Amino acid sequence: MQILFSLTLVAALNILAAAHFHRWDLTANHRFSLGPETLSYLSQIPHEKQDPPVQLYLILPENQASGDNKAELDQLRTLLKEYVYEAAHLHVPVPLTFDEIDPLLQGDKIKALTELGYTAHPETQIMVVRDKRGHAITTADLYDTSAGKDSNGGTEVALTAFKGENAITSAIFDVIGTKPDKIYFTAGHGEMSVTETSRDAGLSNLGQDLTNKNYSLGAVNLAVGDIAEDAKLVVVVRPIVPLQGYEVEKLRHYLNDKNGRVLVFLEPGRDSGLDALLEEWGLRSNDWWIKDPQYLTPDLQMAIYPSSDPKRIHPLTATLILNGLPVALGATRPVQIDESAPADDRRQVHEFLATSKNSIAVRTSEVNLLHPSSFQGPFAVAALSERGVNNGTTNGVSLPGGRLLVFGNADFITNQHFSEYGNPILVVNCVNYLANRENMLNIPPRVPQQTQLDISVAQYHGLAWRLAVVPALVALLGLAVYWVRNRT
Repeated sequence: MQILFSLTLVAALNILAAAHFHRWDLTANHRFSLGPETLSYLSQIPHEKQDPPVQLYLILPENQASGDNKAELDQLRTLLKEYVYEAAHLHVPVPLTFDEIDPLLQGDKIKALTELGYTAHPETQIMVVRDKRGHAITTADLYDTSAGKDSNGGTEVALTAFKGENAITSAIFDVIGTKPDKIYFTAGHGEMSVTETSRDAGLSNLGQDLTNKNYSLGAVNLAVGDIAEDAKLVVVVRPIVPLQGYEVEKLRHYLNDKNGRVLVFLEPGRDSGLDALLEEWGLRSNDWWIKDPQYLTPDLQMAIYPSSDPKRIHPLTATLILNGLPVALGATRPVQIDESAPADDRRQVHEFLATSKNSIAVRTSEVNLLHPSSFQGPFAVAALSERGVNNGTTNGVSLPGGRLLVFGNADFITNQHFSEYGNPILVVNCVNYLANRENMLNIPPRVPQQTQLDISVAQYHGLAWRLAVVPALVALLGLAVYWVRNRT
């Protein structure tokens, strides 16, 4: 009878514990808990009972048993489980599920995730999925890095900040979003089009990739229409006929007065009509043809590896740097800071992609001459210009203004070259950055920490004996009680 009573008591306690489960994080910096900002965002997730759950997948690496990978893997596993726990304990619970996938053993699941954005290179570490929408999270999304020199004189990349909460929460909001952001591609000047399927002049692969990432694509002819109010981004791809002054004025109004975002792809030998606009934003693009013999792809494209030079490091190229991926460009012209541009305290210009110091440039008009004038590299071939609002702050809160991003090449986004090397990664990073998807949330990063106990074998054995004392005493007490009761 006593045994039955004890079993009933234990079962009842387990039921109560399961129904009223709670955890306390007693670490000094609450390293095993979600931050208050994250909890606030989770509580704002729109959800109906009939909505499918958000699925969090941790993708296991091949060398998951190695020391560094194991520590990072444990950190991600703990964080994802914490999301599931906290979401279930909200005032209005949000269904999140967590699972681990081993690509070597679960190829069918990886194949299904590939259709939702999973990539093996760069390696996807976390997939956030809801219904038929997915968001891949890579190492560059999870960590801030800094480049330094190792003992052999090579480049060593160190993890400086953990951005997991920001990346995962942003991904959750991305997959549950219902209204896609609108991107307009200019038309009417011979520009490349996302509806064109040809290899060397079509952008249909880019269009499909953006559509899969919840962007809605449209066209705007500035000669006869204005930029729509719902435009998140305007893209100009290699106009053959220059944009007229009144058309450029519409882009200027969109950038300056509406804090718009414009992405431009140029090519040597073509007048885009945008020189004056670029100058106002602190940029210039001389009509030069750049050649870089140091790095060439098999099809003679110019392979540019993003530099780890602090002057050029930018979130746009972080994934490429971490994975050692180049961008393969064809005929390219420089896009550089214009030192003679009118001064503007609100403007910041960043050259984030440049050729090697061995590169040379010649005037496009002299390319076919036997002895053309040449200029020595390196040359920036992509640059970003940003303007703040009211000197960048309003009541102490930073507000982003207009953004103009310009590439000196366009064929690297065509169907023929879009999927090569790091091309799709850089293009999508640029689109996300201009559309404010790179930092949907303002969850502060954490400094990566590892707690390690270094003890000798003798200390380990001593600690083991000390920890065994209490259980041993309880066992002896139980035996003593059993012996006394049997004697009576």
